Amino acid sequence: MTSDTDEPSDIRAALVARVYSRAGQDEPLEEHVDPLSGEPIMLRRSEWMLLEHDHRAAARPANEPEDVAETTEPGAASSAPALDDAADAAAVTAPRIRRRLPLISAVALGVVVGVVLVLGVRAVAMSTSSGAEAAGAPAIVHTLVPGEDARSWASDATMAVKAPASPAFDVFRDPGHDDDTFPDWLRRQFALDKVASVYLPQKGERDVQVYAATAGSSIACLILLVPSNGMTWRCDSDDHVIAGGMRVSAPVPPDLPVGGNGDPDRINATLPPAQTFSARWMTDGSFRMTESPFREE
Repeated sequence: MTSDTDEPSDIRAALVARVYSRAGQDEPLEEHVDPLSGEPIMLRRSEWMLLEHDHRAAARPANEPEDVAETTEPGAASSAPALDDAADAAAVTAPRIRRRLPLISAVALGVVVGVVLVLGVRAVAMSTSSGAEAAGAPAIVHTLVPGEDARSWASDATMAVKAPASPAFDVFRDPGHDDDTFPDWLRRQFALDKVASVYLPQKGERDVQVYAATAGSSIACLILLVPSNGMTWRCDSDDHVIAGGMRVSAPVPPDLPVGGNGDPDRINATLPPAQTFSARWMTDGSFRMTESPFREE
């Protein structure tokens, strides 16, 4: 028997894995009809299957067991689709998305997922209990706290469109993080007034970038970019961020250059050891960036 607090079922986990697999990324975009608005939407087949699964799960009474057959197509095996390449499962760990998102949120998230995958970037979210952070105590790299004005503007009508009034979203109301020089790839995916710059490397710091963004009507995303190693990101509902925050982590390669050292060829650079870089979105609206020794499982 499942409930709202259960871990995602094996069926859903397999569907999510399919979305983020190499085979899933190669699927062509197809036109489907949004059952809520009746408008056409473009999604990959695996994304549409995941959306249908979540729609049924949201409509199912809490005490009703999940029907395995309802997420499979005629003639398919009773289990959800497996990855075509075993290496995909090891290389790509799907972000944990709340199982019972409202349908409109699931549609918005599906569109975000599809667009990001079109760009060919890597969408990975490491478990909060991963061995990467267990290898050593994390060292705080940077802490961001939105300005006091952001909280006072939470009830302002012109600022309300940017994000929910909760303190967790104050960074979107802080002009100090409303950067008009966002990279092109970020501008293409999110409205500029729905993006906040959380962390940019200073002199002597690793070349890592962190952004927060909102998409659709109730989706929040935390994006961590290691330019030489791809993008790591996680999206979840606004309610999830308000209640428990969000974290995303990525391994930092040992040869990642240190920003602003005046030595682009790194002839005189001292390369730091491999680390895990983590960005945590706190429920009070602050962000904390940490590094810890990376240990591969």
